[in-house]
Order: sequence, then C-alpha cells, then structure tokens
Amino acid sequence: MIFSQVRLQNIRSYVDETITLPAGSVLLSGDIGAGKSTILKAIEFVIFGLKGTDLTGSTLLRHGAGKGMVEVTLVLDSGEVIIRRGLKRTKTSIVQDIGSLQANGVLEELTPEELRAKVLLLLGYPASARNANLLYRYTVYTPQEDMKRIILEPAEQRLEIIRNLFLVDRYKQAKLNAELVAKEYRAQARALEREAAGKSLVEQRGKHVAAALASAQAELSDTQAALTKTKGQLEQASASVAASRRDQDAFTEAQARLGSLLATLDSLKGQATGLLKDKAALEQERLAVMRQLDKLPGDSSQISAARAALLAAERSQASQQALKQTHAVLVREQAQYVKAAAEQQAARKRLATLPDATTLSQRIESLEQELSQCMARRATVQAGISEQGRILSELEEGDVCPLCNQDLTDAYRESLLGSAKQHVAEHNATLTGLESDHVRVSGALAGARKEAKDYDALRESLLSRLNLLDGRKDTTDDIERVDAQLAAIMIADLPGLRATLACLEQKQQLLDKAKGLEERSQSIASSIGEVKARMASAQQQVSAAQQAVDSLAHAKAAFDSALAMQQQANDALLQAKSRESQATAALAGLQREAAHLAEQLALLAEKQRSAQNYTTLATWLTGFFSPLAETIERHVLHAIRAEFGQVFSSWFSAILDDEGIDARLDESFSPLLVQNEYETTPQHLSGGELTGLALSYRLALNKVLNNLTQGIATRDVLILDEPTDGFSSEQLDRVRDVFPQTGAKQTIIVSHEPKIEAFVDHCLRIHKENATSQVIA
Repeated sequence: MIFSQVRLQNIRSYVDETITLPAGSVLLSGDIGAGKSTILKAIEFVIFGLKGTDLTGSTLLRHGAGKGMVEVTLVLDSGEVIIRRGLKRTKTSIVQDIGSLQANGVLEELTPEELRAKVLLLLGYPASARNANLLYRYTVYTPQEDMKRIILEPAEQRLEIIRNLFLVDRYKQAKLNAELVAKEYRAQARALEREAAGKSLVEQRGKHVAAALASAQAELSDTQAALTKTKGQLEQASASVAASRRDQDAFTEAQARLGSLLATLDSLKGQATGLLKDKAALEQERLAVMRQLDKLPGDSSQISAARAALLAAERSQASQQALKQTHAVLVREQAQYVKAAAEQQAARKRLATLPDATTLSQRIESLEQELSQCMARRATVQAGISEQGRILSELEEGDVCPLCNQDLTDAYRESLLGSAKQHVAEHNATLTGLESDHVRVSGALAGARKEAKDYDALRESLLSRLNLLDGRKDTTDDIERVDAQLAAIMIADLPGLRATLACLEQKQQLLDKAKGLEERSQSIASSIGEVKARMASAQQQVSAAQQAVDSLAHAKAAFDSALAMQQQANDALLQAKSRESQATAALAGLQREAAHLAEQLALLAEKQRSAQNYTTLATWLTGFFSPLAETIERHVLHAIRAEFGQVFSSWFSAILDDEGIDARLDESFSPLLVQNEYETTPQHLSGGELTGLALSYRLALNKVLNNLTQGIATRDVLILDEPTDGFSSEQLDRVRDVFPQTGAKQTIIVSHEPKIEAFVDHCLRIHKENATSQVIA
C-alpha cells in the first residue's frame, strides 16, 4: 500500500491544497513552520479521527474557518480507496463531521466511529484503539518529538509499549484475568459451601418425614377399610328403606284419599245448609212482596192507557214552549225595526249637511296643484341659493370673476360679494315663506282628503242601514197570530198523570219480582235434592277409605324404623369419609414435604459439587494457567528481543559506524551502550548520536513489527519526521545507504536538511506566505 494523494481544505495553514505523493522516497522540504508536519497529521487524522489531546480539532482546523476537510487516496492491493473526514466548528468546540469511504466505485457516508472501524479493517489493524494507534505510531509515522521518547522512557513503561505493540500484553492480561476469575471462583466456592452446610439437618428431617409417611399410609389403609364396611351397611339400610317405602306410600295415598273424601263430604254438607237457608230467605222475601202488592191501588193492565195520556200532555206542553220562544223573537225584531228606522232618519240628516263628492274632489285637485307649484318654486329658490353660494366661494378664493371672467379688484370683489350675499338673503327669505305655504297647503290637503274619506264612510254606512231596514218588515200581525195559538192550547194535569203511571209501573215490578223469587225457590229445592244424593255417595266412599287406612297403619312404623337405620349408616359413612380425607390430606402434606426435602438435598449436593469444581478451577488457574501464561510471555518476549536486538544493532552500526559506540538490548528492551569499553546511557550521547540511536530503534521496530505481524497494509509505507536532526555530514551520507535497506515501497521524509534532497526520488517543497501553505513540486 502507498499514499497516492492528500487533499487539505482549511487544515491549519492550508486553504485548499492537493498533494500528490508518488511511490519511492519522497522528501517534504521547507522552512520550519511551513506546514510539512501538517500533511502527516492530516493523514493520521483520516485514519484514526480525533484522538483526545494527541490530535484535537483545534490543532487541525484553520483559524476562522467554520469547516475543514481531509481526503486521502490509498492504493491497496485490492484497488484504490478514497477516505474523507470532515471537521466543523460549533459554538463550544470543534467536532468531526460525517465522513465517507469510496472503494471499488462504491461511496459510503459514515459516522466518525463507523469510518474508523472500516479503515482499520482495510489496513488490517487490530480493533483495539490503543494497539492500533501504537502500531501506526511505531511502524508508519512517529512525530519528531516522539522519536526519542521511547528510548528515554522508564524501563517498565517501554516494556509495556513493546507488549502492546507485539500484542504480548494479552498474556499479561490473561494472567490478570485468571487471577480475578480464580478469586471469584474461590468466593463462589465459599458461598456454596456455606449454603450446603445444612445438608445433614435436611437429611435428618427427611428420615423423620419418611417414618411419618409410612405411619400415615397405614392409617389411611385402616380408614379406607372402615369406609368400605360402612358403605355396605348403608346399602343394606337403603334396601330396607326402599322395601318399606312402598307400603308407606300406599298408606300415605290412602290417608290422602280419606282426607279428600272427608273434605268433599263436609263441603256437600255446607252446600246443603246454605241452600236451605237461601230457600227460607227467598220465601220470606216473596211474602213481603205480596203484602206490598195488596197495598197498591189500580190494575197493572191500565199502564198502556196511562202512558198514552202522559205522552199527549207532554207534546202539548212542548208546543206551548215553542210558541212562547217564537213570540219573544218577534217582539225583539219589532224593537230592532223601530230603532233602525230612527237611525236611518238621523243618517239622512247628517248626509245632507256634508258637501257632495264632486265639490270635495275639485277642492282636493286644487290643493294638489297648489302644493306642486309650491314645491317647484322651493326647488328653484334652493338652486339659486346654491348658485349664489358657489359664486361667493369663487369670489372669496379666486382671482377671476365667475360672472364675466375678468380679473377681480378688491373693490369689485367687495361689490360682487355684497350683491351675492344680498341675493342669498332674499332667496332665504323667499324659501322661508315657501316652506310656510308648503306646510299650510299640505295640512289643508290632508284635511280635505280626510273629509272625503269620512263622506264615503258615512254614505256606505247609510246605504247599509237602508238595505237592512228594507230587509225587515212590521211583525205586529205575526205577534197577534202567535198569541191566539197560545190561548188555544189546553195543558192537561201532567203531575197527576205521572204519579198514576209511576204507581202502576211499581205494581208491575213487584209482580215480576214475586214471580222471579218463586222460580229461584223451586231451583234451590232441586239443588238440595242433588246435594243430598251426592252426600250419601260420599259417605260410602269415606267408609271404604277408612278401612284401607286402618289396614295399612303398621307400614308407617316399619318405614320410620328403616329410615332411622339408614340415617345412622349415612352418619357413620360421613364420619368415615371425613377421617379418610384427613388421612389423605396428612399423607399428601408429608409427600410434598418429602419431595421438597429431596429437592433440597439434590440442590445442596449440586452446590457441594459446584463448590468442589470452583475450587478445582481456581487451583488450576493459579497453579497452572497463570504460570503458563507468564512462561509463554517470557519466551515470546525473548524471541522478539533476540530478533529486535539483532536488527537494532545492525541499524545502529550502519548509522554510527565510526563513532566507537556499540549498542544492544537488555531484558527490558532498553538500549545498552558501550563507548570505548565503557557503558553509558542515552542521556550522555550528543544530539546527533541520540538521534541516530532513536532512528535505529525506530527502524528496528518497524522491520520486526512488519515481519511478525501479518496482514498489515501499511507495511510498505515509512514516514520519518526530521530523522536526521543533529546529524553530521558523514552521518547523513550513511543514511543515504540505510534508506534503501528498509524495503518500503514509499518512504516520506520530513526534513529541512538540503543534503537529503540528493538521495531521495522526489522532492516536494512547502512554501508558506501570508499564513497560507502551498506545495511546489
């Protein structure tokens, strides 16, 4: 893999710049602060995103910019990949924006975390953030300020870094995890042992319950045997009851029949007594009616003649009442006729005093013409007032005469104003007189119209009364004729006729009643004979039923005895069932307790086994697994240190060949330096020597990591930030020979040393002007 292109927008001193990075060795040259390291930080940002304090948004986004972007193109074995990350400024901070990844022509928009996971997968890096960062830091790009830190770190910290880089820390972590798990297993074992401590008590209780269970089963068997015996006794008693029940039912039926017959006999006796009483009462009532008949006069055969005389008298009385009503009507009509004649005479006199219709019509027409002329003159005067008002307005406001269209002088204006005002006053006086005439004429016209209306109303009323009077006539002859008819009517004695008819009708009613009483008495006598016959038959049936009851009297005593025996057997059965239920419930309770105790014993035994297993596992983890992990780690670190030490010494010798210094690694991967047969420390080296030591260590790490770690796509890329700081001219010459030996397909070097330009394949110069960096090929 190589980085083929980097595009920066608003990243530190870059506004919008695209940098093409070819394969081979590439030098990023420029003055200090020109923006060389910015390109390297931008590449790291694209791969990992922001990294806390190590790589923040404020160190990347250009000052004053709201958004920024880095786009890096990678060339992998599988093809070209374009990774893009963005930054945006918020009110409080600078955060990552949505990024994208384009591979095989497919573009995906991803969140920062999703993009980081995809990129690490493409590069073959471990998913762990710490290990991935370290792997990139010590195999691809180490910032200038971090190159010397690893060899100056304390031994334990350096060893920890080596463990993380080569993934050897997993053995240490496995050992720590094993100790934690073993501790937890021992705690689990102690807890389970405490829980299983009551197993002996549960076993004792189980034995006691087993004994009680055997006793309850024996008691239940005895109870069930007694229940079976009681059921047999109840069956025998039930059979005896069934046998005696038939006789008892026959006795009960005979008793019921006897009671029914006795009730029927008593009912018949009551009916006979009631009938005799009714017959005697009817006889007494008939004799009383006959005595009343003897006291009444007349013969009932005269009723028809009395009714006819009464009807004739009533008709004569009705005719008399009708003639009286007719006489009253005729008298009222005679009075109305006299009154109407007097009113007619008064109306004629009133009509003679009014003017005729022709005179009223002419008067109204004259008043209407006068009113019309008055209104026309008023409209003319009002128009004149309006015209004079217009002239006054134009005279007061304008400079030209509205009458002659000549210029107005003050004197002429005043003269015209006076004349116009005089005309207005005269018109107003005329208008006032016309208004008065209008009111007067309007009133006179209204009076004339009302007078004409009253004349029409009076004339219509008079005509109506004349028609009414013509329809009436003198009723004096009719009144005399009705009086003669009333005098001719003779009214009979109505009260006497009514009294005679009432007496005859009462006598007829008494005769009809006496006849009805006789018929009812004969019917009752017939009913009495029938009841006596039914009483004789009922008496015979009662005697027969009594004989049947007497013959079955013993059955009730036998049935009562059998029923008592059945009840005793039933009570005994209920008691036996109750004892069986109690024994069954006790047995079930003991069985549940026994099952619960068995479950407890099984659970406690399982806990004992689990406690033993936990103890065994804890012993295995601490006694075997942890020492094994420690041994594996020691052997792996030894193998890494052997290869690392060899490569480190080789690089160190190549870079510092003539300095008289030898270098190797101790157990903690710390450099051991021997100069002129004396041991020394990195702190006592010169600047160029310390830089050479750091470069050798870094190149060795790169080579060994790439050798031991499979599938890392960045193994072909090496980025060096100021790797020759403090080097002498001879050391720079030796570096020329060292770079080709790294085997990297692409080596990116950041340096301001002009001499390095001579032994690199490509040189990109960074120029900064007005706080803006640009790349010059």
